[in-house]
Amino acid sequence: PIGTAALVYKLAKKYGITAEFTYNVQNPTLVNYAGSQVPITKNSVVPLGRVGVYYTSDNFSLVSAFSVIKKTNYFTRFNLTDPSGSGQVQTIGNAYDVQTMGWTTDIVAKPFKNFNLHFLFTYQEPKYKNFNVSAFGSDYSFNDKIVTSQSKILMEIDPSYNFTKDLRIWASFRH
Repeated sequence: PIGTAALVYKLAKKYGITAEFTYNVQNPTLVNYAGSQVPITKNSVVPLGRVGVYYTSDNFSLVSAFSVIKKTNYFTRFNLTDPSGSGQVQTIGNAYDVQTMGWTTDIVAKPFKNFNLHFLFTYQEPKYKNFNVSAFGSDYSFNDKIVTSQSKILMEIDPSYNFTKDLRIWASFRH
């Protein structure tokens, strides 16, 4: 199941406050059943909350919002090598949570006829939650550590130009 609730409150003709809440439940995927361990079959729950401000006019719109998103039971499988130097390797399947808070600004500008420029900027700090591993007789905790495989800064620039009503050229740049 997925549910979304959104609120837009106009403070004036062109600007106001926006809020959104989304709740998503995802079933396990086939990767959860791969490997020799017992599969982790719990659903993942993904709640998202966002609050921000917006401004819109004929040639410019801006939405800037603070958001919090979390995903539970994020499943991964990885190999650990014994730190004592024995050369022993252990494959572990583990479910943990990831949570991030961030700020996103989304701009759409039309500086001249037929030209459209979209710019999206996000700053976030994704962190592990409930991430504990036991291997080689030791316990390891990654709780509240930064997820290094996810960027802290996301940027997207998408310029486009309409030659006619039916012909448009665009480019997409992402970091």
